[in-house]
Amino acid sequence: MSDKQIVTHYQFDNKDVYDQAVMEQKVIQAMRNKFNLMDGKVAGKVYVKAVEEHVFTTVVGYAFLNELRNTAVIRGKIPPERLPVIPVKGGQSEVVVQESRPSGARASDGSRFKRMYEGQRLINKRLKVIVFALVVIVAAIVVIDLKSEYSIFTYFTDYQAKMEEELINKYEHWEMELKEREAALGQQDAD
Repeated sequence: MSDKQIVTHYQFDNKDVYDQAVMEQKVIQAMRNKFNLMDGKVAGKVYVKAVEEHVFTTVVGYAFLNELRNTAVIRGKIPPERLPVIPVKGGQSEVVVQESRPSGARASDGSRFKRMYEGQRLINKRLKVIVFALVVIVAAIVVIDLKSEYSIFTYFTDYQAKMEEELINKYEHWEMELKEREAALGQQDAD
C-alpha cells in the first residue's frame, strides 16, 4: 500500500476504519478545543457522555476515552467504580463485517457520522432551493415594481412631478373658465 493511512500514531489497513478514525480525531480535537479536559470533573462528565452515546468505535477514540478516564480518576478524584467501562463492540472488525453485507444493510447500519453528513447534505440542498426561490421572487418583485407606474425607485420624484402637473392643469382650467365668463359678460353688456 503506497498511501499510508495513519491517525495519531495508529496505522490502518482498512479504508473504512481509517475514515472513521479520522472523523473521531476531528471530534476529539473539537472536544479538546471546547472543554478544559485537564479538569478532572469536566473530563469525567465528557467521558460518561461519550461512553453512553457510543461516540467512539476505533482505537483512536478508545485511547481518548482511556485518557479521559485516567484524568477523571486522578485529578477529579472520581472513584473508578462510579465510571462506566469503555464498551468495545467488535472493535475494528465491526466495520469489516459491515463491508461484507449487502449495500442496503450497510446503508441502514451506517455510522453515526455518515448519517449526520447525509442529513447535513440534505439540509444544504433544501437551503439552496429556498435561497434560489427567494432570489427569483425578489427579482420578480423588482421587475414588476420597475414596470409599474408608481415604482419604489421613482415614486417620490414622479409623484411630485405629477402633483405639479395636476396643479398647473387645474389653474389653466380655471383661467379658461374665467375667460369664458368674461367673454359671456362682455357679450351681455354689448347687447
